[in-house]
Amino acid sequence: MRVVYSVLLVSFAILIHAQTGVKLNEIIFSPHYYDNLEKALQEAENVWYLDLSMQKLKSLPPDIEKLKNLRYLDLSYNHFTSLPEEIARLPKLEVLKISGLYNMPHIPEFIYSMTHLKELYAIDLRVPPQELKRLKEALPNTKVITTLEELHEWEKQKE
Repeated sequence: MRVVYSVLLVSFAILIHAQTGVKLNEIIFSPHYYDNLEKALQEAENVWYLDLSMQKLKSLPPDIEKLKNLRYLDLSYNHFTSLPEEIARLPKLEVLKISGLYNMPHIPEFIYSMTHLKELYAIDLRVPPQELKRLKEALPNTKVITTLEELHEWEKQKE
């Protein structure tokens, strides 16, 4: 699991650097980077990057929609059985990572309508394969990555 997370982190770093010239360490040390949900909600206007991956979270509060400037949200490898539809109300969200959400039996319906996303990472999910296919069809202008092979290919394209 840590290998997949490392690959995803590296791919994010490559992507951000390719698109903006900003390096991952500049993001992590940015005043806009948060990895604590409680603190992020207290400073909602300041949050651009929220990394909640691998924190053993079981739920997210509807207050997540307060993060109006959020561009990157990583929820990977937590214990969610569902996600709040308020995520779809994040107007600036470009990157959403839901990989490794093993307890989530289905992709939440609201994700299929998040056409403003540039990237959606949905690797290593335990959902019916037709849901992943539907996801790609519903979001034709979003880079939907559902396998490690697709991730590696995406990284090569960014180089």
